Amino acid sequence: MAGNAFMQQFLKAGLVDEKRLHQLGKEQQKQKKQPQQQQQQDAARAKLAAAQREKALQDAELNRQLHEKQRKQAVAAEIRQLIDAHQITIVASDTPFYFTEAGKIKHIYLQEQQRQQVVAGQLAISRRAGRHVLLTLEIAAKILQRNPDYPMLILVPEQNQTAAVDDPYADYKIPDDLMW
Repeated sequence: MAGNAFMQQFLKAGLVDEKRLHQLGKEQQKQKKQPQQQQQQDAARAKLAAAQREKALQDAELNRQLHEKQRKQAVAAEIRQLIDAHQITIVASDTPFYFTEAGKIKHIYLQEQQRQQVVAGQLAISRRAGRHVLLTLEIAAKILQRNPDYPMLILVPEQNQTAAVDDPYADYKIPDDLMW
């Protein structure tokens, strides 16, 4: 410990021996290293805590996604059960009923009575397993309550609109039996 003048003076004076001087030097080195080690340990603890928080957030997000997926599957199963249990048997005929679905014109062959019920808004048309089915409005409402985006065609009958006073064609009734 040649660098420390006080220690050298104590050694010359005989107040301390070489062994004690060496021991004091080691203690000073430990005291210098201790704050560095403490800082390293604190940084490691902070890093570990941040990693644990990030893992907990990721786990919570994955759990939320899993619950959402399970909820959607349960709703889809409920809708399938509702349709399977309450679909109205379609009595096929030669007359197609045309409607639009997802921007495309589709058709379904319906008996005249069923066609009139669909046009009057008493029955709804939906899809199940790649084919069209007829449902009552009550069942259609239950399905749309569970999934508002479910493909469903419900025609709303036109209310009697008041004709304009100067309408030259007001006396001519448009036949409602036109098919397209």
